[in-house]
Amino acid sequence: MGKSQSNHKIDSFCVLFRLADSPIHRFTGIHMRIYLIAGEASGDLHGAALVRALKEREPGTMVAGIGGSLLAEAGMDVRLDNRDLAVVGISEVISHARDLRRALKVVSDDLAKERPDALVLIDFPDFNLMAARRAKSLGIPVVYYIPPQVWAWRKGRLRKIGRRVDRVLTIFPFEEEIYRRQGIPVTFVGHPLVDAVSGRPGRNDARRSIGLSEDAPVLALLPGSRRREVELLFPVQLEAARRLGADVPNLSVVVPVAP
Repeated sequence: MGKSQSNHKIDSFCVLFRLADSPIHRFTGIHMRIYLIAGEASGDLHGAALVRALKEREPGTMVAGIGGSLLAEAGMDVRLDNRDLAVVGISEVISHARDLRRALKVVSDDLAKERPDALVLIDFPDFNLMAARRAKSLGIPVVYYIPPQVWAWRKGRLRKIGRRVDRVLTIFPFEEEIYRRQGIPVTFVGHPLVDAVSGRPGRNDARRSIGLSEDAPVLALLPGSRRREVELLFPVQLEAARRLGADVPNLSVVVPVAP
């Protein structure tokens, strides 16, 4: 996937230095200030890798925002824990409305007070696009790393992204053309999971490490990282696995766990 090697995270942040119409002199100091929002477990994982790479490149860089334990370990000043913000569906949005409003106020106040050099968003589109609107009104450059999958659903969000985001960093190569057709500055930086699996054990070694035979059929259940996703999807997946197990001899079922 081209840039999807160990340096893709550093390359992606180098885009911050080339934001169209941004005051470049703000990025030439030693201590670049980044505000980052990662509202879900996957964003915490990928954001932490990004922050580590950025701090390796520019040790004085200061990062604050919304995230989880992995971002905190990477050196980010976590203003709000993201565990209470990840929601699924309109019913959860309503039940978590107070938490979401409070989080948006914290972000808005932080941006206005601290005026960071850039706002970096990771997935979590409904909340992040509201934060992007606030940043845009303050003249803060906005970078969207791992944007919403507009090619799959809710394509109308492209208009909001075009108005509120200065640069989109995509993880799939075909996404680049989608944003480019809309006149949105975009850079393909590769998928972060390529780095995550680099140097990991091969298929047989991985199977042995978790007690699976090399030739047994394996079914992976992936209900998601949000609590409500797991509550809704996991029982159905378990029932499907049970039925498959009755028909497939020696079927092994594995479930990865979000950090």
